[in-house]
Amino acid sequence: MPVRDVRSSRTFPIREYKNKPIDLATTPQEDPATYVVVGRADTLGTFQIESRTQMAMLPRLKPRTFYDLLV
Repeated sequence: MPVRDVRSSRTFPIREYKNKPIDLATTPQEDPATYVVVGRADTLGTFQIESRTQMAMLPRLKPRTFYDLLV
């Protein structure tokens, strides 16, 4: 499945729930609620941070910015 189709299928439920369009280009990268979820290691299915090793490291790392995830 092309990436474009995957993104479209993933954002559809959010569009229905929030009743507003989603544009990934304008979505803020520094969303505090997102980092709370990532810090709990609730990342199953999240590209690049879904392995057990990465998930085990997230609660200790306590990421608060995008850069924290890159390090």
